[in-house]
This record gives sequence, C-alpha cells and structure tokens, in this order.
Amino acid sequence: MAIARMEDFEHELESKRREVLLAQMKDPDPLVRIEALVGIDNWPRQPDAAYAIVHAFNTDPDDRVQSLARTILRGLGSKKILAEYNQLAINENLDALRAATEKALEKIDRMP
Repeated sequence: MAIARMEDFEHELESKRREVLLAQMKDPDPLVRIEALVGIDNWPRQPDAAYAIVHAFNTDPDDRVQSLARTILRGLGSKKILAEYNQLAINENLDALRAATEKALEKIDRMP
C-alpha cells in the first residue's frame, strides 16, 4: 500500500515537473527556455517533449535556443529521431507535432 502511494506521488511530481518545463518554453527570457530544454532533453521520448524540442528548433527567435535544440536533435541522430517523432505524430494523430517534424526534417536536409 505504501509503495503504491509512493509511486503515485512520484508520478504526480514528474507530471508537475513536465508542466513547469513546458510552461518555461514560453517564457520571454531565452535563458529560461534554454534551462527548460535541458530538462526536457532528460525525459523519455514522448510527444510533448518531442514537440517542445522540434518547435524550439523550428521557431524560437533566439539563436542560442535554436542551437541547443539542434544540438539535442543531432545528439539523438536528428533524422532518425525526427522520423520517429513523425511516426509517433501520425500514430497518435498529432497534427502539430507532425507538421513540426516535417519542417525540421526539411531544415536539417538544408544544413551543412
């Protein structure tokens, strides 16, 4: 019984942490967004994490945030992970993630 409550607590704590990090991705301060990206990069690959990273790569107005997102994607094997994110988006019917991954794949293809 105590173990189940502890697991529920840990799950709730992780869920709150994810909410905070995702909210920080909308902060006007690029350093806050950079910290959030570092935290998001430590998550298991899930749609909200994928979207946050890909969206930052595609659209963040700060070059440092875009660069970190690109570094994260490259570290993951960008084409491979973007293809996996794209498949996840198709499977889960997540149009925003699918559009973001397709845009990122095109952008990466044009990079040196």
